[in-house]
Amino acid sequence: IAWSEEVSRFLFLYLVYFAASLAASKNLHIRVTAQLKLLPKLGQMLLLLTTDIIWLVFCIIVVNVGTDFIISMSDRPMVSGALMLDMRYVYAAVPIAFTLQAVRLVERWWRIFTKRDPLVVPSEEVF
Repeated sequence: IAWSEEVSRFLFLYLVYFAASLAASKNLHIRVTAQLKLLPKLGQMLLLLTTDIIWLVFCIIVVNVGTDFIISMSDRPMVSGALMLDMRYVYAAVPIAFTLQAVRLVERWWRIFTKRDPLVVPSEEVF
């Protein structure tokens, strides 16, 4: 049953990338925070903002490269083995998910700057 293996692989890909967007919105992503305890509140905010800006730039780069890659696949289309699905739909998960991550990052910082949410420094234990 080759088609079921392909469907599960493609769904797993989409779920992992979209879960990363959800983690970004809730500030539950993996991050090293040991150094933050040594800084005052303003230093913590500036360091978190700096790292999130770097992450935002990375997201923008991945979206641009991923979109260019999907567009370039128009010249030589690829299809999956069992489902005969156009692989552009599969690879589209990457730029779509990184766009969502970028939106969630900007949204989270907007909520912090407008005082709707407090600045929460992630701790070692999430649960």
